[in-house]
Amino acid sequence: MKDAKISVHKLSISFNGRRALDDVSIDFRAKRVTALIGPSGCGKSTLLRALNRMIDLTPDVEASGEIFIDGVDIRRRDVDVNALRRTVGMVFQNPTVFPKSVFENLVFGARVAGESRPARLEEIAERAATEAGIWNEIKDRLNEPAANLSGGQRQRLCIARAFAVEPEVLLMDEPTNDLDRVSTAKIEELILQLRKRLTVVLVTHNIQQAARVSDYTAFFDDGKLVEYDKTQDVFTNPSHPRTEDYVTGRFG
Repeated sequence: MKDAKISVHKLSISFNGRRALDDVSIDFRAKRVTALIGPSGCGKSTLLRALNRMIDLTPDVEASGEIFIDGVDIRRRDVDVNALRRTVGMVFQNPTVFPKSVFENLVFGARVAGESRPARLEEIAERAATEAGIWNEIKDRLNEPAANLSGGQRQRLCIARAFAVEPEVLLMDEPTNDLDRVSTAKIEELILQLRKRLTVVLVTHNIQQAARVSDYTAFFDDGKLVEYDKTQDVFTNPSHPRTEDYVTGRFG
């Protein structure tokens, strides 16, 4: 696919001999939001973690296949994993802030990359927090512990922290799972804005959320990719009966 940012080819992943992903091939289009849906244990989070090689940190993992980002196979041994994770940021289900100030959370990635100039760090913090839609809420709290923020604010701080290193891809694993309705709406609005400049891959159990924010939807079941198409088609005219059963709530 000529407009693919990420191309996954025949990817299989096992943990302790148990197959989690089975021969999955899928292309993620550039500057689009793709939702990964399916029942618990279907392999969608495993795929997400493979896209920036977070899966490498899991004990007893075996993987085969290829993952290309901008034409480069990121599974090659000579790939700089730290550089990859700056290009492919990730936001987890639980908003894990570092035991530091709000400001130091925002500039953590920049400091790791070697930036130490105070004016530049301040610029990075404001830009990232503005892009994450949280600057006005935290600009007077930058010296407070990040743990003092609300759950929704902590999640948007984590998104801002990912933005600070200017990624090209953002992976989001159930980013609103434990948030209230208002916080969820703010993050969904942010996701809709992100497609203007980022490729977003979103894992969600919330079928309505997938329908609201994604351009494309991939349905997984038992480690296999069952169906992948434009979101509207997956939800209104699925080509596979198993997909129809899932999106209509017959199982899940």
